Amino acid sequence: MPAVSVSSQLSQAVYVVAVFGLALMLSRPVALVYSGSQERAAEVAAAGLSSMIDSMSPGMTVVAGLEAFPGVASGASLSGETVVVHFGSSTATARVVWDLARATLVPGREYSFALEGGEVVVGPASHG
Repeated sequence: MPAVSVSSQLSQAVYVVAVFGLALMLSRPVALVYSGSQERAAEVAAAGLSSMIDSMSPGMTVVAGLEAFPGVASGASLSGETVVVHFGSSTATARVVWDLARATLVPGREYSFALEGGEVVVGPASHG
């Protein structure tokens, strides 16, 4: 067998081992960054919803919704004085000053938030 062929096979084997080694070495940091980004997304969404609700005044109606992200399960639930947002495997909770009617928000849909008699009522947004 020629030396060039052996050298070529050896360098390919070293390359494959190096690629797999690098992938194994980077898998944990990448997983931590992904998990951290899910936690941050849930915190930001919960803070945003609670800020919007807290800034409402009686008789006010606001239309808002949650973004949908492909491959990531997300949503929000409202009840009492609590906003809970789920994003991937992470959950964040925020408190609000107004009472909230029990509601579940699904990403990709718009909702109408109306402050009526000290309670925020949530329903599907109607355009027209």
